[in-house]
Amino acid sequence: NSQTAILVEKFISDYKKSILFFGDAIDVALNGSSESLAKSSHTFIAPLSKIQKLFIKMSLDKPLVSSSSIYDLSELFQEFSAKKSINIVTISEDYVLVASGGKVSTTKIATSGSNNLNKLAAHSVSWVIQNPGKVFEALSCSAVTFQQ
Repeated sequence: NSQTAILVEKFISDYKKSILFFGDAIDVALNGSSESLAKSSHTFIAPLSKIQKLFIKMSLDKPLVSSSSIYDLSELFQEFSAKKSINIVTISEDYVLVASGGKVSTTKIATSGSNNLNKLAAHSVSWVIQNPGKVFEALSCSAVTFQQ
């Protein structure tokens, strides 16, 4: 719905605090301006394919390739989160990767899949709301606890 997209884009550009993006909200955010995305510490909880689109939108020097190793992804996420004030949470190769402020954590999980990403997003929101001044720590804790 284009009216919804317009409303969400306006909200993103006008809202001064951080926003956690998940699901369809990511597509709407990626269609907006890169300036409004970079102005606050927004969090993207998404599969690698959407993180790849985010990297392209934010003009990162190095490309994100879906076949990248966990080590390579960690380096790329560290560089991206240090340069841009955007936090990333994704699942790859049975690991949850969290990047925020130039820090990266990896947490081994039992199995990957879209259901895990949904559950991880719900846990991430809860942890960040409870710990707004410690986003990296909150997102990393959510990666550990969402499997329990």
